[in-house]
Amino acid sequence: MQKEKRELLEQIQIFEDLLAEVPDDPSRLNDFVKQYRILLRLQPKNYTVPLIELTSLLKEEKPLIFRAMRSYSRSVMAVQAPLETTISKERAEARLEKFKAELSPKEPGV
Repeated sequence: MQKEKRELLEQIQIFEDLLAEVPDDPSRLNDFVKQYRILLRLQPKNYTVPLIELTSLLKEEKPLIFRAMRSYSRSVMAVQAPLETTISKERAEARLEKFKAELSPKEPGV
């Protein structure tokens, strides 16, 4: 179980790093497609991968890449589904932070 949590947290962090570091240039689409595929392959038993939240942040922070991903996803069903639903950036950030806090290891005595 701990391994699943750690893996999911690591992959969320990688996605957030991509958002922070990769320019909003459609030529960088493959960076995000690769990360979506990794996230989609995760099968945590007690958690749902927060794809709606991550997709919402992608839409707000990298609109050109988001549009390129939607075009690309028309031919790749596995990537298409998570791109259909988004929420506000503020709500996505709040839900993602709460989700990460739930997954993070608790400090002893806290």
